[in-house]
Amino acid sequence: MSQMIAVNRRARQLRKARSVAIGGGVGATLGLLFALLLQGLHLGPLLNGCINGMVIGGVGAMFENYVFQVRFRKLNFLSVLLFRSLFYATLVSVTVILEIKAYRLVRYGIPLTEISGDPGFMEFLVDGEFWAILAFAVVGSFIINFMRQINRLLGQNVLLNYLTGRYHKPIEEERIFLFLDMRSSTTIAERIGHLPFHQLINDCFFDLTEPIIEAKGEIYQYVGDEIVVTWPMAKGLHDANCIRCFFAIADQMEELRETYIAKYGFVPEFKAGYHYGTVIIGEIGDVKKEIAFHGDPVNTTARIQAECNGFGVNILLSGDLLERLPSVPELKPHAIGSIQLRGKEHPVELFTMRREPNP
Repeated sequence: MSQMIAVNRRARQLRKARSVAIGGGVGATLGLLFALLLQGLHLGPLLNGCINGMVIGGVGAMFENYVFQVRFRKLNFLSVLLFRSLFYATLVSVTVILEIKAYRLVRYGIPLTEISGDPGFMEFLVDGEFWAILAFAVVGSFIINFMRQINRLLGQNVLLNYLTGRYHKPIEEERIFLFLDMRSSTTIAERIGHLPFHQLINDCFFDLTEPIIEAKGEIYQYVGDEIVVTWPMAKGLHDANCIRCFFAIADQMEELRETYIAKYGFVPEFKAGYHYGTVIIGEIGDVKKEIAFHGDPVNTTARIQAECNGFGVNILLSGDLLERLPSVPELKPHAIGSIQLRGKEHPVELFTMRREPNP
């Protein structure tokens, strides 16, 4: 387990570093295009736009990965919105100021620390160009971060799906489902009290989000102490992402063992049920809209997960899903047997998965 935690930690750090590099590259490209649109095909402005964009994109990605995700993601909606907007507005403004000062140092030999004695720079600050940039940065960062927060509030890709009308008319899709439930939740709530239990659930859901997203999963619903996750077939089957997700969650909880023991006196465990099939996906509701999944696979997955206690295992999946999964060297399926699930006409073959070292 400790070896897998170390592997996961290294992989996570690599993904963060890659994200910073991508952020810098995307920023440089956007800065280049922005300069091209405003000032045409001139080397100086294009170079400035590229450098400014790379700095803003790279530093912004570093902030998101190493600061915000670690320290600030549990703030309330308004606090996150204002904090992020202020950060990006400041980042844009400082980057532009440093770029102007660097240009004047190279062109005119005016030191970076010289402010009042640099009439050209003072003119830039006072005559409105800087304030126009600042206003653009403040308004732009606020709008972008507001949309990001709304997207986070609604769920992954939900805002985009609403805007594009993808599920305005219901459609059929093949989907993989995971029902993830906390073990002994009723006993835990009675033992620690309902308010601490709510905080425990919230902490768990925050901490489990990263491995779910890394496994390309989409969080569909929170139902009490249960998370419902779904994958389009291609994403869930690729490298067995859907099954790897459960073991990544177990590793995440083990990595945070000391934190949970210090705060709650124990580390919560989870049980999982997996199945797949064709469901109907569509928007429902009027005042409160939701993109809902309807169909037998949803109900079957819930019932498979409910069998975990009876078989004394933490993960169960249907034989139908196992047949579609690629083999994973370190994960071995073990047959549980065929059982008659409530509401099913035919028995369902169930398997559990165990992580075993390669010989």
